[in-house]
Amino acid sequence: KAMRRILPYLYAGQRYDEACKSAGFNHSSFEYEKSKFLKGSKVDERLKDITSNVVKRAVNQTLRILNEIIKKYGSPQFVTIELARDLSRLPSERKKIEKIQQDNFAKNDEAKQILQREYNLVKPTYLDVLKERLYKEQNGKCMYSGNLIEIDRLFEPNYVQIDHILPFSRSMNDSFNNKVLVISSENQNKGDRTPFEWFGNDERKWSEFVSRVNLLNNRAKQKFLLKQNFGEEQQKDFISRNLNDTQYMARFLLNLIDDFLLFRPSNIYKKQVRSVCGTATSYLRKVWGINKIREDGDIHHCIDAAVIATVTDGQIQKIVKFNKLQEKFVKHGDKYINKITGEVMSEEEKDEYKKQELLSNFSNKLPQPYEGFVHELKIRSKVDYYNQGFTKEERFELVKLGYSDNEIENIKPVFVSRMKNVKKTGPIHKETMMSAREWKETKNLVKTVSVSSLNLSEKAEIIPLKDDKYPEKSIENYYNPTSDRLLYLKLKEYLVQNGSIPENVKIFKPKADGTDGPIVKKVKVYEKCSSPVFTSHGAAANDSMHRVDVFEKDGKFYLCPVYMADVYRKKLPNKLIVADKDWLTIDKTFNFKFSLYQNDLVKVKHKKSIVLNKNFKNSRSQKSDKIESDEFLLYYNSTGISVASIQLFSNDRCYKIDSCGVKTLLSLEKYYVDLMGNVYKSPKEERKSL
Repeated sequence: KAMRRILPYLYAGQRYDEACKSAGFNHSSFEYEKSKFLKGSKVDERLKDITSNVVKRAVNQTLRILNEIIKKYGSPQFVTIELARDLSRLPSERKKIEKIQQDNFAKNDEAKQILQREYNLVKPTYLDVLKERLYKEQNGKCMYSGNLIEIDRLFEPNYVQIDHILPFSRSMNDSFNNKVLVISSENQNKGDRTPFEWFGNDERKWSEFVSRVNLLNNRAKQKFLLKQNFGEEQQKDFISRNLNDTQYMARFLLNLIDDFLLFRPSNIYKKQVRSVCGTATSYLRKVWGINKIREDGDIHHCIDAAVIATVTDGQIQKIVKFNKLQEKFVKHGDKYINKITGEVMSEEEKDEYKKQELLSNFSNKLPQPYEGFVHELKIRSKVDYYNQGFTKEERFELVKLGYSDNEIENIKPVFVSRMKNVKKTGPIHKETMMSAREWKETKNLVKTVSVSSLNLSEKAEIIPLKDDKYPEKSIENYYNPTSDRLLYLKLKEYLVQNGSIPENVKIFKPKADGTDGPIVKKVKVYEKCSSPVFTSHGAAANDSMHRVDVFEKDGKFYLCPVYMADVYRKKLPNKLIVADKDWLTIDKTFNFKFSLYQNDLVKVKHKKSIVLNKNFKNSRSQKSDKIESDEFLLYYNSTGISVASIQLFSNDRCYKIDSCGVKTLLSLEKYYVDLMGNVYKSPKEERKSL
């Protein structure tokens, strides 16, 4: 009704606020009680609207940081938030998006009516609607196991779950096409893997899965379900295209801050909550000569924040005008044609042309926020991996930029604060079941694998084999070569000559008389497993690690991994990792130091240099490929049980060490970093029970 009253005035050319007034409304009549900090019942009530746990967690962290900033510096004069969207879209793109949105709305509405009519759900939730739609799409079957889902239990808590096919943490894809309905136990076992990573090596299970997937009418979902290659490059590509949650989070925060946050009065900023799109900040970085190199770590977020804080509405209007350069080009195959000049360009040439147009036509219209801004930003966004301080040269440069002695004493390089990740749930053991018949004697489990997965080792054969042409080499982890010597030698010879055994190659089992026997598809190998999970079907390697407990004895450090299996058993393990030997049993001579969870901060010191290597390579990076020192302050990521080591990374994720052996460290100390990046040594800990 309100819209019908307002529209005639809009058609007449009035602004929205004018049209509202003419229609008898006040366009800004929604007034909320403002407060200095964003917390309390009113904020909690608004947070209930968030359905995504990822978004809820991110929003909560943002609010915690914002409140800490206000506690230290007082109420802000303005807040600017970058929205994850383009400056503008073509009409055809907008229509396509609108069509998808309308279709989804219609399908959700239809599902909601079915739930109300057939299942007597008075107020179906979004989750209920999603379950009903997925149940129908999958013909009532669990997508991973193929088992029938009991319709009467569809809305029973923890009976079925909605799983992201490509894990959300790796794809940032929260769309309907990346979701399936599965029995809860299947979802737990899958963990943070794609279907192929989970059971792609099981030919029978994968074949049955492919058959189920092909019955779906959703082509996009079929591609996700059958995707076999989802490495780091593919993940980056997905994340860049799937920012649904980021868009939602930014818009949610914008409204929350606008409604509830009390600002410091300002005569300069009429609009105290502002938004800016990512495209605008990208253009400003180019004009100001700020290089954004993601491979140099997470520090680019800090640089972006400084740019976002300085963007003005006038700059955005100028950038919008420049953005019309997009209309100059039409794509033809893999080339781009300039509609004005007729010039044919590659994508690289087109991008360079637009960049030069930007620099030549707009750089003088988009000056730096103030003289020396970029130079100051370069110094202030520095990460010091050694002393967490500025050099004399950098301090001198800051003095020239107008910093007082007191300011220089109180500032420091950026230190990234990370949220500790305490895993509360996860798969208990790996998917592959193995035989435990030799585990007590050798600590080895035995499993069956495809011959194509065999690898050659440079280790010589332990037991000499008759007619062996290559005794100086062996097949890695091959179980009992003497049980079928002829087959083992044939496989080894093929690996020596070809490097690997392709899946389509047929290997015939050799007979004693020299003729070929049946085709061999699988053989047995052993897997070292110091702490397996035993089941009625055999044994399996532990899967998710809950934490690692650090002990010390005679100046040496030892690691005790605590797995999800231990959490479910509610029993603390008492074994310490020893490389290539039986693990030690914890007794009174070992002193407990602390527990490490993912993203805990530690200081490591070694009598020799600790070498950190670049996490990702980029030819534009000016950072060295490695850094070294006898002491570093690093974040803990994971534990390597084969060699009693920990994986660590620098606070900005630019550098890492995959295997830092703890036994030879001079010291290993746990630290705490607060939301503002201040670092403290952690107090003494008692070992927590499970």
